[in-house]
Amino acid sequence: MELFEFLSSKVADCSISPECSVHITAGEHVTCVGRLIEMSSCNHEEADTRIVVHVKHALENGAKSIQVRTVDTDVVVALTGVFHDLSQINADLDLWVAFGCDTTSAFGGKGKKSFWQSWNAYEEVTDAFVHLAISHPFEHLDLHSESFQRIERLVVVVYDKTSNAKNVCSARMELFSQKSQAVDKIPPTQNALLQHIWRAVYQAGISRTCMLSQQTNPCSTAYAW
Repeated sequence: MELFEFLSSKVADCSISPECSVHITAGEHVTCVGRLIEMSSCNHEEADTRIVVHVKHALENGAKSIQVRTVDTDVVVALTGVFHDLSQINADLDLWVAFGCDTTSAFGGKGKKSFWQSWNAYEEVTDAFVHLAISHPFEHLDLHSESFQRIERLVVVVYDKTSNAKNVCSARMELFSQKSQAVDKIPPTQNALLQHIWRAVYQAGISRTCMLSQQTNPCSTAYAW
């Protein structure tokens, strides 16, 4: 953290053209250099979502063309979710967060491509992603939640598209005992999946509220962090 604060202070000392405006983040504070367009403080923990706040600020102050340079695909997905309308919901973001980003783990041997293909085969799960996107961003699911059960069925399809099992426990038994799959090649247990989804919902909630410079997030420990 001290290194970033040091670098931020050095950038702020640079000579900037009067018609330009450079905003430098240091902790929750934002330092403006050049054409003064004040920007409120921001309490985001991740730079991924903080970038969105900067884009919003630029738009509010008359920017017509914005370029974001990044090597992090999470930033691309987050910006895609707010591209057409800064408050518009994009269910694709939930898929990205739920099955592997820089803060939530991916399933062993199952990447986003596998889940995308399975989503096309099991389109009913779309309702679950849309529900989570439109309702409260931090909805706390349980084993009986319809949204969880649909996502659970999607996970089953990812591991075996021919399976009729509706829950991962049945799919685990089927794949291990009848199809001789190794333990590391079968779905997680139901409780493990639920905790994974909790973590994904929490991260998705942060992404959902990324347009707010001051986020008020629930306690992460309630979401298995």
